[in-house]
Amino acid sequence: MTTLQQQPNVTSLEEEKRTQRAFRLILVIGLIITLASSLVFIRILSEGFGPDLLDPGAGIIAGILCLVAAALAKRHHLTAAVCLIVIALFGADLFLIYRLTEVGLPLTIIFTIILILIASQILPPKQVSYGIVIIFAIGAIIMLLDLFWPLERGNINRVDLQIIYVAALIIIGISFVVALRQFSGF
Repeated sequence: MTTLQQQPNVTSLEEEKRTQRAFRLILVIGLIITLASSLVFIRILSEGFGPDLLDPGAGIIAGILCLVAAALAKRHHLTAAVCLIVIALFGADLFLIYRLTEVGLPLTIIFTIILILIASQILPPKQVSYGIVIIFAIGAIIMLLDLFWPLERGNINRVDLQIIYVAALIIIGISFVVALRQFSGF
């Protein structure tokens, strides 16, 4: 008589790894965005500008929404987590495009790269291509909006722009490291 042994479910192990990777990646991204926006907020607050506090406020809200997305990822709601982080980052991007010049194009390109890396690492295999196409299309539409925005907008402080660039480069670097670690067995 032959005894059948149950094979470990490879799919569930892979899903668990993807869930852990998603949680850590989104958590780090949320923390970095919140930290960078808080630095800009503190700088503006120290100079005493009232209405300009809205600009980093959008980043702080986006960072908090990223932390909520991390909680969703922890509970295995990966698609909802990716959707929330797309809404948070592109929403903050649209708000900043509405308020400021010189920030929309580079920020949209950076957010699109970050979100494509996140989608490729987190979404289930059947949804990755759809997610990437949707993110790329939204990024292209936002870039066109920035290029052809009809209203007058304010300028961004160079220090704030450098904080945004440094934070974005750190996030892209972390996303690339996570992507490369996934393929370390090859």
